[in-house]
Formats: sequence, structure tokens, C-alpha cells
Amino acid sequence: MRNIGVVQNEKNIHVLLLLALFILVSAIQAEADIVVIKTQKILYPLTSRYKQEEGCAKIIIVVDENGIPTDVSVLESSGYARLDRCALHAIKQWEFLGVEEGTQIIQPVEFRIAE
Repeated sequence: MRNIGVVQNEKNIHVLLLLALFILVSAIQAEADIVVIKTQKILYPLTSRYKQEEGCAKIIIVVDENGIPTDVSVLESSGYARLDRCALHAIKQWEFLGVEEGTQIIQPVEFRIAE
């Protein structure tokens, strides 16, 4: 049979470990704030609007030490190549701050026809 004091100490240790993990994750996220400092508007093609093509593309962006995209590709398609190409074309011209060389950024791009 375990001593109640020992069980309570183990619970306290687990709580402290979880608190330390939370603080560590928060600090890492605070340091990893990435800011888009230059954007290019992502156009919604008229043909796609006419055909009522909608979807969400996830674009993966690899940047250099200056925040310039070196590789931009589709991680997850919107379901329409035309929409994916528009997202890629615009995002290739974006610039980021708070990045290191080789940083990968996943940018969702939502295409929805407003009613």
C-alpha cells in the first residue's frame, strides 16, 4: 500500500512537469513568430468563379535567410489546378520576417465565392 504523501508528491511533480512543458512550448512559439512583410493579392480567376470552383489549397513555402521564398509548392490541392496556380503565383512574391534559412511555412489559401 502506498503512502498518501508519496502519491501527492508524484501528482505535484507531474503538475510541475506539465507547467514547465507549457512554458517551454510558449517560449518556443513566441520566438517562432513569423510575419509576412510583403504580400501579393491572390486573384480568384473569373473562370473559376463562373464555374463556381471553390476549395482550400495548402501551400508550403521554403524561405531563405532574408525571408524570400526559394521553393513554393502545393502541399494539399484546392481540387482545382487553376486555383492552385493562382495561389502559387502570388505567394512566390511574398516576403517574411522572423525566419531562418530553410524555414518551412504552410499557408492555407481559401477560395470561396461570396454570396
